[in-house]
Order: sequence, then C-alpha cells, then structure tokens
Amino acid sequence: MHEIPLHGCRPEPLMSYLKALGVLRLVAEQKDPEARGRWAGVTFILRSALDKAALESFFLNDYRPTPIVAPWAGGCGFFAKDNRKAVDKIATSNSPRFAEYEELIKRVRRVLTDEGLREKPDPQAKERLLRRYRASLPDESIAWMDCVLVLQNKGQAFPPLLGTGGNDGRLDFTRNFMERLVEVGIAGGDCTAAAGWLRNALFHDGTKGLSSSAVGQFAPGQVGGPNATQGMEGNSAVNPWDFILMMEGALLLAGSAVRRMGLNLPPKAAFPFTVDASPVGQGAVDEADSSSARGEIWLPLWDRFASLAELRHVFSSRKAWMWRVPSVASAWTGACRLSPVSASSSAAEKHTLPRPWAVSMSEHELRSISSGPSTHG
Repeated sequence: MHEIPLHGCRPEPLMSYLKALGVLRLVAEQKDPEARGRWAGVTFILRSALDKAALESFFLNDYRPTPIVAPWAGGCGFFAKDNRKAVDKIATSNSPRFAEYEELIKRVRRVLTDEGLREKPDPQAKERLLRRYRASLPDESIAWMDCVLVLQNKGQAFPPLLGTGGNDGRLDFTRNFMERLVEVGIAGGDCTAAAGWLRNALFHDGTKGLSSSAVGQFAPGQVGGPNATQGMEGNSAVNPWDFILMMEGALLLAGSAVRRMGLNLPPKAAFPFTVDASPVGQGAVDEADSSSARGEIWLPLWDRFASLAELRHVFSSRKAWMWRVPSVASAWTGACRLSPVSASSSAAEKHTLPRPWAVSMSEHELRSISSGPSTHG
C-alpha cells in the first residue's frame, strides 16, 4: 500500500476539501476498494494500491466521470436557449468512459420530449419534471439530485452548498462540470495541459495556463475581479481538474427529508453538517451578516485512516435541519466527531456561505470540546 500526501487537497477553500473527498471516492469505487484517507494537518493523505504515477494514470486514462446533470434549470445545457456544446460533445463521444453519461443524456432528452419541454419549465412543470426524473433516472443521477435538492410536499428545499438545485444564479454546476471534462480532453481530443493541471490539483505542483472559467462560491480567491492581479482587474484562474474533483466529492453530501422526533411537524430538509449561519468564531462578522447568509457547513477533519464506506456513514448520519446552530458552535462542533470505531475527528472546518461567495474559516479544535447532542433529525 502506498501513502501519498495530496498537497493540492487542503481543508480550505471549500473546493479543496471537496476535492479530497472526490479523489478518495473515485479511487475506492473505480480502482481500489481498500483505499483509505485521512488528514495530516492541512494535507490529505491517500493510502491505496496506487503509487503516484499510477494515481495520475488512473485519472488521465481510466477515470469514468459520474454522470450528473440538472435538466430542470435554465442554463443546464438541455434547453433551446442553453449553451449545449459540452452536452452534445459528451453525448457523441463514443468513449467507454462516457457510456453511462451518454445513456443518461439520452434518457433525459426522451423525458423532455415526452413532456413537450424545449424551454426552462415553469415552477409547476418543474415539480412534475423532478418527480418523473426521480422515478426514471439511474441511481447515480438520483444521488446527485439528493445533493442539490430535497423534494417536499410543495416545492423543493436546497442546500447552501450547491445553490438552488445545482446552480448559483446563471452558473449551472453540472454544465460547468461537463465543460471542464471536455476541456481536459476526456471527451476526446488531445489536451497537452491536462497532465500538468492534474499534478497541480493533486500535488500542488506548479502549472500554467489555468482556465478563466467560472468557479462560483467554492474558491473565492480564484474568481478574479478587482485587485485580483496586477492592474485594476483580473480574470478568474481555475484548474479544470479542481472543479471536476470537487463535484465528484460533493456527491458524499446528500440531503434528505426528516422529521424531528416528538414534534407534529411536516418533514424538513436536512443536509450533512449544515446549519443556519452564526457569527460565532468570526470577529469580522456580526448577526446581520449571518442573517443574510445561506448557511454554514462544519466539515470534519479526521486524523485516522477511514474508508469510503465509513465516510458515507458519517456524512449520512450527521444531517441537521437548517436551523440555528445548537448551543451555538460548541455543541455542533462536538457533533462533528466520527464514530470511534471508524476514525477520529480532531477538528472541523467551518465554511460560511453568504451570498454570493463562500468564506472559509479556520479549523476548530475538537479534542477539548465534549460532544453535545446531535442535531440530526
């Protein structure tokens, strides 16, 4: 077994943390089921049968992208006014690596044709469409739906992490994901920069020629804008592999509808380690700032090797309603502990998600904090 420090996978920004989850999930599902991962300070350590060269080769030559789409929102790549280049490229790639993606795109297009939808659906049609997707699409797509929305009796609930159903304003995450897959050459064509971008994403090796694509709230320092570089304004600078691996990691953070025991209330949406925002621990943020934020997410940093199955259990069992942080920060920080039989969590990284950008806060030590009552439904 090889232990590889992934210096490109750090607790912050949020993109980098999710990227670590993505690497572990993909290696465990597609290459080595015995793969394990842990945090050593600010570096993620991957233990698997793959050495450094084999890990690079896996992503460049064998990695099969998870088929994720959001064909219910404008800009997703499936409606008449959308940019459909990446969707069309993947649908006609004829690559074994995209076989599941091609089948999914065909299914979605059949559903949209049956529903007579060429334009972005209105709210009523969208709700009917979502329920039909949930009944007819493959499990991989349902897993993505669980990450970006929870169907309720009326309408949907959305996690702060992934916007409003997989998009943040005009930025559709799934279309961006497909565009980045095309950019690194997986859908066909020769991308000479792909190997360098990958080494930068995994090992923090130097690279050049980063993309000026959108990154949304996941890496605020890379969005460009005023004072982003020399001169008055700069473009965004995004590694396509960072966005790809981040999206693959986000699939571990699925939500669900839950009830709180003892209360005669309708089900509410719950998402892993996610609660309403609080100014606790942030000297520059007051209550007014928190009230306008989407929410906050407390992501665990564990220092013993954990398998993908163990992490799935942790993220599925630590779901919280979107309500005020219990007791405020200390009780929820205690709830971030992993099961003692699987791995130990020594810290949690707090990410506040205001509108529109994510602000990553410093890690909060858990060793001195007793575990308070869990807030999961």
